Amino acid sequence: MSQQIEQKTLGTPNSDVFFPELYFFLYLNVPLSLCGIIANCINIIVFSKQGLNTSVNLNLFSLAVADLGSLSSLFLESLSFKPALERAGIAYLTTELFYASSVTLRFLFARIAWWITTFISFERCLCVTLPLHIKQVLTTKRTILAHAVITASIITAVSPFLVARPLGSKLIPSINTTLIGLFYTENGPYIERIAFCFNAILQFTSYILNIIFTAVIILQLNLNSRWRQNLSSLKDRSKRDKKLAKMVGCICSIFIVCAMPSCVNFMMSVLQVSGFSGWDRSFLTFREIIMTLEAINSTINIIVYYNMSSNYKEAFFSIFCLKDKPSST
Repeated sequence: MSQQIEQKTLGTPNSDVFFPELYFFLYLNVPLSLCGIIANCINIIVFSKQGLNTSVNLNLFSLAVADLGSLSSLFLESLSFKPALERAGIAYLTTELFYASSVTLRFLFARIAWWITTFISFERCLCVTLPLHIKQVLTTKRTILAHAVITASIITAVSPFLVARPLGSKLIPSINTTLIGLFYTENGPYIERIAFCFNAILQFTSYILNIIFTAVIILQLNLNSRWRQNLSSLKDRSKRDKKLAKMVGCICSIFIVCAMPSCVNFMMSVLQVSGFSGWDRSFLTFREIIMTLEAINSTINIIVYYNMSSNYKEAFFSIFCLKDKPSST
């Protein structure tokens, strides 16, 4: 009984909690994350080809790197969640460390991607509200600095989880052996609780700011497009604004839909809603849905870029030496 409680407390997968509905998400996440890894590698190559001398390309390049890290961690996490590994005696150590490390990395990269997406929305918001001053406000150096601050802040926010559950020797009764594994420190649960609440605040803040900035972008672009339609010299620019508004709206809709369950999960966990803590069945199922949606959000960007950006499509065809190059629009 004590062993079961210890495993559940440490957040290690246990064969008793593998319900049939979880297998769909577990085995869906493996091919989905693989597709996302390939897609984001392509994105990184394309944006590098275009050049990282603009804030737009820097933002999208950094987002692709963060998504690549998140999907790679999800791939490892899904593999380490197999019941066969946990049942394999000595593999207990491998499963616990492998799973815990991949979960931490996925959480880290996913939150970095969230805040980079928020920064992209913020930059686009400034572009449509202060078009004459945006180049002076957001230079490439300031964009790099912003990304560095985001990364450092998320690492700082996640590090208390590692402090609360460090590596150490622990007795595994099932195999009667002492191995190196994860264990709670004396104040570990308290530290983890505070860190969890702080990360929940960061997540909600990023989500809400993203919605606000994107709403301002769409409204402002619609207003500008109506005004420019009355001026024949600005009709071409009006078409580009409509295309940009459509692209921003598409990305925003995907992000909002895919990120909403994660926010709901954090809220229920912080409020300690029954059935949404530990390794309860509803919590695990909801968690796998969140992981799948996050993978979709990180993977589908390549489709948006390819269909809505002629520059991306041109660079894509140039890199992969495809015969039928797209016409510039």
